[in-house]
Amino acid sequence: PNVIVTPSQTVCSNVTTQLSSAGAISYSWSPATYLSNPNISNPTASASSDITYTVTGTDINNCSATAQTTLTMVPLPTVTAQPVS
Repeated sequence: PNVIVTPSQTVCSNVTTQLSSAGAISYSWSPATYLSNPNISNPTASASSDITYTVTGTDINNCSATAQTTLTMVPLPTVTAQPVS
């Protein structure tokens, strides 16, 4: 199969990010860390540090191929509230 995956992204730490893959009939994402479900084509990830995922897609003939995507984390901004004078 020709497995296609979400392009690498820069995202805010601990913010849910949608991943997506296509081109096969079954999928396995690795590592499963931070994923909602590592065995579907479109899991969500809530990573707290940079991570590279590899998805393995298998077609109807039991042939498989892999693709990778990287999530690069940026910290959430710090917000400070001041009393109104």
